[in-house]
Amino acid sequence: MMTDNNSDYELWFIDFFVQRTKETLDGYEKDIETLKARATSLLSWVITLSVASITACAASILKHNIIFSISLGVISTLLILTAICCVVVLFSKKWRKLDYRKKYFDDFYQDSQIETLKVQLDAHFCTIEENIIYYQRTQRFMKLAWVLFCLTPLSLVIMVFNFSFCVVLCV
Repeated sequence: MMTDNNSDYELWFIDFFVQRTKETLDGYEKDIETLKARATSLLSWVITLSVASITACAASILKHNIIFSISLGVISTLLILTAICCVVVLFSKKWRKLDYRKKYFDDFYQDSQIETLKVQLDAHFCTIEENIIYYQRTQRFMKLAWVLFCLTPLSLVIMVFNFSFCVVLCV
């Protein structure tokens, strides 16, 4: 048997979780916007560096400098892959928001306030689960973009070392 006290507690408890799930959704939405801002910033750097490296690669091909062309080709490839990762972050699926349009009224309306809040809570949990999958995927692409971007100067150092070593051997 449920007393009014238990009913009040259940109502408070469910309402508490409804509010926390809204806060969770808002937090993830802010996090995804931060990732997109970082992707935009990185993409601007990558585009600039890609244009420069592709131009230098083309010039070195025209001068028949194969080793330098290969070095710049590797760098250009890493930068292009970084750009692709950034674009995936920026243009991936839309973030799912809570949907309370009129057509869902019958789905949410229940016989009691507690039951209505339970249905609302279930909808929030489903939305959070879908968004977590999207957020984790987006985060992986952003991490990959940064790894590729950080490999670019390292590959340049390796290529210059190899180029210098080849020049010493050829002389």
